[in-house]
Amino acid sequence: MSEANRARIDTAPQVSSNPLGCNCIMAKSVGRENVMFKLCSIIFAGVLAVFICAMAGCKHQKPTIEDKDSKGRMLAVKDLTDQALLARVALSDEDYHVRLAALDKITDQDLLVKVILLDDNLQIRDNAKRKLADSLRLNQVSEYLDPIKRASAIATLSETDPALNLKMLELYGSEASREYVCIIHLKLATQESRIKSRFPRLRCDAVVKSIYGPSYYFGFTRINLTVKGEYIAIKLREDNITVAEDSWSTEFPTKIPAGIGSDVYFDAKLHGEDLLKKLLQRPEFTNDDLIELMNSKIEEVRIAVVDILTDQAVLAKVAIEDKDADVRKIAIEKLTDQAILAKIAIDAKDWVISKRAVEKLADQAILAKIAVDTKDLIISEKAVEKLTDQAVLARVMNDAKDNNVRKIVKDRFEYLKSMK
Repeated sequence: MSEANRARIDTAPQVSSNPLGCNCIMAKSVGRENVMFKLCSIIFAGVLAVFICAMAGCKHQKPTIEDKDSKGRMLAVKDLTDQALLARVALSDEDYHVRLAALDKITDQDLLVKVILLDDNLQIRDNAKRKLADSLRLNQVSEYLDPIKRASAIATLSETDPALNLKMLELYGSEASREYVCIIHLKLATQESRIKSRFPRLRCDAVVKSIYGPSYYFGFTRINLTVKGEYIAIKLREDNITVAEDSWSTEFPTKIPAGIGSDVYFDAKLHGEDLLKKLLQRPEFTNDDLIELMNSKIEEVRIAVVDILTDQAVLAKVAIEDKDADVRKIAIEKLTDQAILAKIAIDAKDWVISKRAVEKLADQAILAKIAVDTKDLIISEKAVEKLTDQAVLARVMNDAKDNNVRKIVKDRFEYLKSMK
């Protein structure tokens, strides 16, 4: 070998004579990776097992008619056999398809009659009619579609009939003015604990009769039109003694719109609160009874109580907190205490109530305070509009932090100046 070649070999990089050295390093690295892989696999398997168990638990959890999801309630109806429970779902579930599914499983003839009697949905009533096997009952319930006969039929229901409570839940808060809603409410009112404690055997007897309206003319020609209305008389009776009674008749319109058809029906506008007021004004009821009855779910009861109450603090609470606008409006009309009205003007969430409270105020200092303190610009404007004292207006101008309020005060100054 030449000297040159030997020199190149001597200076070349040296390779380890042990070929396993590199393999050992690689083996250690691969070993660590295998350990990490196995660890991740174990963790993933554990998470997957928990997930599968949770899903299995969900699948085994049976749906109920109280489920928030309508699909769950629909599945629950398929397993139901309790006829009364099915009737409850058919009458009160918020989902139309769930109600139809429940109705489809009802075979009890009495419950089918109640569905026809109480349900407002025409399709539900028609389906219930088709399921009636008793031809005599079918003829009877067909007449329930007549509003007079439906009201009369409901009037015969017992005050403790569960169907009334179901319908109460469905109709409560509705703006429907139909007579049978009011009759239901009055029957349920007799079951209020405070009323029942004073009159334990009180019942609501209602009589519904059809009446005919006047003849209507187009020019000098009589219109061929049958106009019907109703007369409703309701008595609250303890044993055979009438403790309160009232009656209402249809108020027929003076004119009939053209093209209205050949037959027209107008219902009577019942005011059940008037009847309940007569009952609650009896000496058997105490002030504590009335305050407790303000917690009733029945609007007519609360309106009747507010009409009787005189306690300004209680009325203020009602004006601010009652969930029905009609009740709040009656309460605010009965308030006269200026300090309470001022508090309502600022605290009430109902703009109509706040505005009415300001309208009933006369104290200039209180009105000035409202103009400055309220966060509602409209209420501030209403308060400023009632200010006539120049010194008070100047104080509002100085104290108001809102530029809009100061502008309103400025406009008020100019208005008062122009009136001199």
